[in-house]
Amino acid sequence: CRRAGSAAAARRSLGSPLVVRSHARDAWTFPQLEQVGRDVAYGWRQVTRAKLRSTAAIVSLALAVGACLTTFAVMDALLYRPLPIRDADQLYVMVRESHGADGPPRTFDGAEYPLFLRMRAATAGADLLGVSYAAQTDITYRGDQDIEKAYVQYVSGDLFARFGLRPAAGRLLTADDDRVAGAHAVAVVSEGYWTRRFQRDPAVLGRSIRVGATTFEIVGVVAAPFTGTEPGVGVDILLPAIMHPRADALGSTWMRLL
Repeated sequence: CRRAGSAAAARRSLGSPLVVRSHARDAWTFPQLEQVGRDVAYGWRQVTRAKLRSTAAIVSLALAVGACLTTFAVMDALLYRPLPIRDADQLYVMVRESHGADGPPRTFDGAEYPLFLRMRAATAGADLLGVSYAAQTDITYRGDQDIEKAYVQYVSGDLFARFGLRPAAGRLLTADDDRVAGAHAVAVVSEGYWTRRFQRDPAVLGRSIRVGATTFEIVGVVAAPFTGTEPGVGVDILLPAIMHPRADALGSTWMRLL
């Protein structure tokens, strides 16, 4: 009687013996892994039953994953990584707000060169740099028949020193190359363009190129990986901002302020 009472008390405390045995079995085995194994076996049977359909699904999935990875890699390289310059985390783009007469306020980052000069003269405690929008431009070598397209960007002369860039050949632009309008017809090319267009020929220094109506002399090559300040655009040729055809024009917002 005493033994029967103890068994009844144990059942009330622990529950059904069948449930207890099931919990004990789960403690000593791995039911989740067993379930995964059954799912894998079932999936494999389905794959082998419809091989053509399964192959098409697997290939489609692989292509989709590959496309996503490629897209992310390109976006990471072109948009998300900081510029390869010194103190990239301290670089900002200056934007302005315009209040239209018949529309909501809008922001834009364009500025004219005379405004840049006035703001730079009045700026204290920060370096103000000017860069044009990178644009594909006709470049002429030797004769008028030797014309090709290249990405050109006009930059203020002190940009290279402020960014901590170094030359792969020759020299880079300086502040002295950006003082008098029309008087500094010198150019720097990117290392990638030097390699692609001139096969890294040292004789590129001193060579003449014509951009628009102005003939420039190549004085240096900026070392990789710097290719301008436009994310996603590899600039080939960099020219002094003062040499821009609209450098003196008021209201011609062809440059950004950094």
